[in-house]
Amino acid sequence: MDARLVKQDSYTTQLSGHLFLRLILQMISSSLRLTSIFMCFFLHACASFNPVFEEPDISVSSFRLLPSNGLPEFEIELKVTNPNSMELKLQGISYSASLDGYKVVSGVASNIQAIPAYGTGTVTLTGGLDLFSGLQFLADIMQRPNKGINYQLQAKLDFGRFIPNMHVDKSGIVMAPRN
Repeated sequence: MDARLVKQDSYTTQLSGHLFLRLILQMISSSLRLTSIFMCFFLHACASFNPVFEEPDISVSSFRLLPSNGLPEFEIELKVTNPNSMELKLQGISYSASLDGYKVVSGVASNIQAIPAYGTGTVTLTGGLDLFSGLQFLADIMQRPNKGINYQLQAKLDFGRFIPNMHVDKSGIVMAPRN
């Protein structure tokens, strides 16, 4: 009789082992189903978020030499037109400007006023002259007065985490002041 009890206990242990394994597999299967359902809802929510972002139009509205007692300073005014249904909050701008191929101004700007949705705003950048490039530029321009000056502005606009940075490369001609 003891042999039958041992055999029955071993059968019960095997049966409970199979039930335990089946229970574990059911739990894993249920977890995978719940995870799949959660991922479907999450992806649907992300897809329903309106990811359409149109890059703003940026133009140089002025590039001026400011009066100063020491080294010259420049003021660059950008006109930013926002074609989006949300306001654009610029985190910052890094920029450099070249005159006739000489990199004369570079810098960064922060604390920029937000550009309203479907609106236009002005961003003013100011910077001092890069001494060595500026001297080369001034020596060059002294030899050919009263001609236009080619400018090139390169800027990176940082809109924050969820909107990619925008790179701007604008060029044109600034007329030299006449006496």
